[in-house]
Amino acid sequence: MLALLHPFVRGDLAVDENAPVLLVNAVVVDGLSALSHADLSAWQCWRGAADDLTTSGVRVSVETTPAEHDAVLVRLPRQREEARYMMATAWDRLRVGGFFVVAAANDSGGGRLYDDLSPHLPGLQEMVKHKCRIVWVEKTDSMTLPAAWIEGGKIQRQKETGYWTQPGLFSWDRVDNATILLLPLLPNNLSGIVADLGCGTGVIADYMLAKNADLRRVLCFDADARAVEIARMNLAERHPGREVECIWADLSKPHAIKPVDLVVMNPPFHVEKAQAITLGQAFIANAAQMLKQNGVLFMVANAHLPYEQDLAKHFRNVQKLHEGHGFKIITAQK
Repeated sequence: MLALLHPFVRGDLAVDENAPVLLVNAVVVDGLSALSHADLSAWQCWRGAADDLTTSGVRVSVETTPAEHDAVLVRLPRQREEARYMMATAWDRLRVGGFFVVAAANDSGGGRLYDDLSPHLPGLQEMVKHKCRIVWVEKTDSMTLPAAWIEGGKIQRQKETGYWTQPGLFSWDRVDNATILLLPLLPNNLSGIVADLGCGTGVIADYMLAKNADLRRVLCFDADARAVEIARMNLAERHPGREVECIWADLSKPHAIKPVDLVVMNPPFHVEKAQAITLGQAFIANAAQMLKQNGVLFMVANAHLPYEQDLAKHFRNVQKLHEGHGFKIITAQK
């Protein structure tokens, strides 16, 4: 994010007082003060980042608005189809004469950034800062980005499974191996309430509903608003009439709900590119808080991640059901 703001901090670019500026996939950093005089809004689908931006006084939406902006700043994600969709969608939110600024880490698409954009955006400028590539250009009537970039990043059917999905979601183009290992070990005689933490596109919740006809209710939580919407689509299509609630929530922080009978989860263990075991630890703490007394947790995790001590702090009867192919499946009772 600091790299994205660098052309404004250095004085290469500037916007007027109260100019409408759109921040795409932004996070809060100190350098944001370089645009404190502007009218800032943000397109941010991740709950934690969205909450931080809101606290900083930035208006946040999980979808882009049709309003024209004097500048659009795009912090690119790593996944290529998602990144191209983000750039092309953001481009359409910029007025002619406005500044289009994009930054990507060198090891997350930065190396191809100029080559991707320069054929379509004559006069594109480039610099390197903070281990990132930054490019910018002033928009003219003759410039456009490929419509295929938007089409390729939209919500679409996953060819092999038929699930609705979208580039940028976890395991967007397949069912991940950890989930494949977990599903056969889940119970099929439930009648209570299940919470799926980090639901993604809803694969685990779909399985639970299919195998447990008497299941009363399923709660699906995810930090990515896109996943929440797509899980809702998948589960409504596959299980019409069943009681399902999909919730946008940052489970790196405590999240209280009425107690449930079972929690199932395949928790994330990365923030951006960095491994962050604290995410899994936070999921475990939330699972313990959500469960009724004697409620049960099922989780799958990478085999090398040392979650057993954290589980022992919150649960009894912690058991490893399976380990193989780089993963372990654990169950525990509150």
